[in-house]
Amino acid sequence: MKVKDIYQIMVEDWKWVRLGEVCKVEVGFPFKSQEFIEDDDGIPIIDIENFEDKRIILNETNSYLPDNKIQFYEDFITNENDILISLSGATIGKVGIVKDMGIALFNQRVGRFNINTNQINKTFLFFLLNSNEFYNFVLNRFATSSQPNISPSVIESFEFPLPPLPEQKIIVFLLQMIGNPIKMIDKIIKRYKRIKQGFKQD
Repeated sequence: MKVKDIYQIMVEDWKWVRLGEVCKVEVGFPFKSQEFIEDDDGIPIIDIENFEDKRIILNETNSYLPDNKIQFYEDFITNENDILISLSGATIGKVGIVKDMGIALFNQRVGRFNINTNQINKTFLFFLLNSNEFYNFVLNRFATSSQPNISPSVIESFEFPLPPLPEQKIIVFLLQMIGNPIKMIDKIIKRYKRIKQGFKQD
């Protein structure tokens, strides 16, 4: 599959949108360390250190809550295929998907994308959020301090070209057939930026 073959499916009714128009970023809960237990049979807390190779991976640094605490934090339970983003620290801007984790909770340094699936395909969004275009956007905008942070509102301000939903599904199918779908999404965004700039000049 060549780049020009991907471009052939693009149509004039693509529109530029802000991320916040198709999904919202929900921030996790500020869990108190006094509640944590050492037993890893408890409920794992997803932190910024769990982002690894576009997945959410539990490790030896994870904190846990007793099982009987789950009733107090139902709004922060992750689900299979949830897309999460690191909001601070060395992994800021990294995006991962929840797979085969069972019950887990996410803390305040992690955001979850609440997606309007009537407007954007989840896999299309996942490719977009893992693109260099999005990652560089985050790196250029996080608050400068001893601990880098970025807010949901800033993330939601990211602009990108959005195809109609049926075309998103076609693009996802084609991207999954080629070797580097993330790189291809970068090419698509850059091409449309040039087109947009050309319209402005005209």
